[in-house]
Amino acid sequence: MRLSVIIPIYNTRKYLEECIESVLKCQFDDLLEIILVDDESPDGAGIICDEYEKKYNNIKVIHKKNEGLGKARNSGIKIAEGEYITFLDSDDLVKRYYFRDLINKISQENADICFAGGIISFKKNKEKISKFCIETKPYTTREDIIKLAPRIIGPSFKKDDELPGSACLGLYKRKFLLDNNIDFVSEREIISEDIWFNLECIAKAKKIIYTSDIGYIYRYNPASLSRNYYPKRFRKIVLFEKKLLEKCQKLELVDYY
Repeated sequence: MRLSVIIPIYNTRKYLEECIESVLKCQFDDLLEIILVDDESPDGAGIICDEYEKKYNNIKVIHKKNEGLGKARNSGIKIAEGEYITFLDSDDLVKRYYFRDLINKISQENADICFAGGIISFKKNKEKISKFCIETKPYTTREDIIKLAPRIIGPSFKKDDELPGSACLGLYKRKFLLDNNIDFVSEREIISEDIWFNLECIAKAKKIIYTSDIGYIYRYNPASLSRNYYPKRFRKIVLFEKKLLEKCQKLELVDYY
């Protein structure tokens, strides 16, 4: 198996079929598996997952107790068989050639991680491309790689050099993740689980590449976690900053300050 696409699912039945179909339409031979992780979704999305599993040999379904996005992704990583792993949110989509282009790039460079060039935002039937700072040279030295880490937290003060922090825009060598015991923290404990995941990856990777390829479609979903108010969120942001400082010091990511 060449690629494992892990899709955690919670309360997205409205968008789920379109999400899965976009992956099935990808131009990628037959070497792709789709792992649907039903995180005890209360809207019946698990039924749709089971229907797809019966219909397609390359679809696996996990039904698990609700523990949140981070834990759901970890469940997918445990059973993934692909040489590479990527993540897709269940209310989002991908373009037809997106995975093929990323696979070609990461395999040519023999990198641990390949990050895409940006996202396509989809709102009210309109698409808008948001490009990240693209530097297509490979990062191979420890000095160069650790300079990337602060840029996934945010841009530096004097220039627009932010890099994608979302795990959905990364393609990861499965052996690299397993050998380094890298997985997701629970967003119920520490918010911005993607940043934690990618900081670990960047700190331990031997080679990282960026590509100008853009094919991930982020759907504006007013019901998503990031678009709702939670009274405890401010306190969690303060905790996140404190823990982030400790983590960057531990990983020797000195430019975080």
